[in-house]
Amino acid sequence: MDQREAATIAMASIFALHPQSKGILGVPVMIWGDPGTGKSSLVEGLAQHIHDLVKNSPNEGKKFQRYMEQVFGDNAPSGFAFSTVNAITPDIGKFAGYPMPPAPGNPFIARALPEWARDFLPQSKGGGGKWGVVILGELSEASPTVQAAALEVVVGRRIDNETLQAVFLATGNPKEVNISGRNLPAALANRFVVLTIDPTSESYRDISAQGLSKGFDFLYKELRIPDPEKTVENFKKFAVILEAYFERFPGDAYEPPNRESQVYPTTRSWDMAMRVLSSLEAMDPKDKTHYMELVLQGTVGTKAAANFMNYYLGLKIPTPQELLSGEAEIPKELDAAVVSIRTTHAYVLERPSQEKIYRLIDLFNELGKTYPDPAAREVKELLEEVKRKGSPVAEHVNVEGVVHRLSPDLVRFVEEYAERIHRGMSKKGGIEGPA
Repeated sequence: MDQREAATIAMASIFALHPQSKGILGVPVMIWGDPGTGKSSLVEGLAQHIHDLVKNSPNEGKKFQRYMEQVFGDNAPSGFAFSTVNAITPDIGKFAGYPMPPAPGNPFIARALPEWARDFLPQSKGGGGKWGVVILGELSEASPTVQAAALEVVVGRRIDNETLQAVFLATGNPKEVNISGRNLPAALANRFVVLTIDPTSESYRDISAQGLSKGFDFLYKELRIPDPEKTVENFKKFAVILEAYFERFPGDAYEPPNRESQVYPTTRSWDMAMRVLSSLEAMDPKDKTHYMELVLQGTVGTKAAANFMNYYLGLKIPTPQELLSGEAEIPKELDAAVVSIRTTHAYVLERPSQEKIYRLIDLFNELGKTYPDPAAREVKELLEEVKRKGSPVAEHVNVEGVVHRLSPDLVRFVEEYAERIHRGMSKKGGIEGPA
């Protein structure tokens, strides 16, 4: 990929979130490529661009703060910071912290945070109270001991007992051209979105020529912080799609690592992919399909990326708004129909009203005419949500209201479906089985 593609996906990765993961924002990124291809300049320029957006643009600053509140709640950081740490060092304390004498009566050795980490510590812990980006330079060149310490920091976002409010962007060189002669260990590489710079592409050469004559700021000029609410909504959609995809192609859920590629599908890498795709879609770049494929190639590998994109592009899913308003019909193909309804179901639960809930039940009735099991599953999940203590849906409709609006046929299907689950006889295979 070229520099613009890498910068765009890195931006999406920095603001990737999981709706249920509190205190964690962003997916780590590895910019991979030969020495001299502009990797370090790219990530430093992107971090500076985000800093300037947050500081100088009221609209972008407000979006940033909404991210902070969404992820950290009442303890939201205030402001953005970034720092660069060179991983080519014998000093393991840069990542593990520096030992201090234990306090009187305490047998455990405490560790002092390295200077770069202090900005990302909450103010309540004596830190700068910022959230931001930590750039790990030349991570592939680091010794195994330093890489092991870096793994702990990248994965847990912790040094000793202190949690850092940051996401990590790293740079690395292939083993053929780095000092160590090694690629990243699989355990470390699988924690990153790996974005490989291709200096032989025509677009790379064009961007380099323009950057050398005018500066590289134009790479980031169009990039904006994605809308956090849209990112959450998109994640729920992609989660439904991935569930359906795994039902069809369970073999793509996991493949063991191989020596030819540092990128391979695992539960972790699929989760990273869904989060980055969600924020990427909120950014709405030109040629979004191409960017989606690049994200998948950098998280789950070329083969799984191609398979998923073929599946995704074939679904032709209407939006929840189109289904609820009647502008679109439920797709006829099974997977597209179920994904459309499940996505709409999630949308309604997020913004419940009696009108939307009744329209959703009408859609369940329509789905049940062709695919009764998926429709019965959706009804069952809606009833469970209505019964849940404190559910906002229960403020608009009760169990009797749901059942009354169901068609007689679907009521019968729901009863049969529940009985099959109870007896362990639900259909196997496909996406018609129980959730």
